Amino acid sequence: MKMVGQVCEEEKNIIFDLYEKRNALVNLKKIIDEKDFLYLKLMKELEHTRQEESKWWEEKAVKYNWESRQGCVWRINFDNNKVFLDSGRNS
Repeated sequence: MKMVGQVCEEEKNIIFDLYEKRNALVNLKKIIDEKDFLYLKLMKELEHTRQEESKWWEEKAVKYNWESRQGCVWRINFDNNKVFLDSGRNS
């Protein structure tokens, strides 16, 4: 992974909340039956949360002019707010 930038605490808190929300929804999806009336609502909220996460990454990438590469994703270290470009491969 290569460090490409850093965000402020407020920006980090926004993506952290979205990350936590998405994880909670994914876990909830595991225990709610597809036939349950809540399932459709859950899936809509999960899609909305994923879109909000993507929007956050796109906005910050433009704001901070982060390097990007095809096949790579940005990751954030929530402890120090640093952003990394990750190929997803173990090197």
